[in-house]
Amino acid sequence: MIRETFGQFIARIRNERRIPADRIYARLCITAPYLYAVEHGYSAPFDEERMDQLAEVLALTPAEEKRMRLLALQDIAIRNVSLSPEHVIQTLFPQSSAC
Repeated sequence: MIRETFGQFIARIRNERRIPADRIYARLCITAPYLYAVEHGYSAPFDEERMDQLAEVLALTPAEEKRMRLLALQDIAIRNVSLSPEHVIQTLFPQSSAC
């Protein structure tokens, strides 16, 4: 069984919900090439703030948001990025903050 990556997950949800890519660019303040790179696995997953914004724009359920964050951690681990316990906790259980 092939596992779904972080990028595949967000691309699938975005396409299933027919959310235009430009809505993602605008909300996350990113470029089209950057979103493409993330969705296709050429770039690491977004930081916590952008994942919060992405969860909002994709209207993720709590279960979907948890899956998104777990996939992001898996992708980061595969890239051999050193994760501190604080980073793992913050990624899985972000503190809400005002914009």
